[in-house]
Amino acid sequence: MAVHPLPLPSLRKSVQPANNAAFIIESGRQVQTLIVFGEVDLNNAQELADAMNPLVRAGVPLVVDLRACSYIDSSGLRVLIDGRSHAPSGFSIRALHGSSVHRVLQISNLAEPLRAQFEPGAQSVGA
Repeated sequence: MAVHPLPLPSLRKSVQPANNAAFIIESGRQVQTLIVFGEVDLNNAQELADAMNPLVRAGVPLVVDLRACSYIDSSGLRVLIDGRSHAPSGFSIRALHGSSVHRVLQISNLAEPLRAQFEPGAQSVGA
């Protein structure tokens, strides 16, 4: 699946469905945001990479918004790590505190290297 970014400045929203996931891209002068919906796993991690890679190279900070992502496995984490390592202008992640994404990032010790910001919203397990 190819993603063709629009030249900046612009605001663009496009849904790119994948196996159990969808991606919306919001582009602006100051920051680009990739919103991830659903599950990211081995079956669709390449679609995440295809959506993210042009944004990483665009020259403005990228925020990967995982607040609507219900699951991410190691293949999805690998895509995020690669994106972070190639982002010349900044890279961060947004996720819900207490979510499965939050737990995976904490257990893998990737929250800090990926510059994850956790927002209230998900109930913790057992609550």
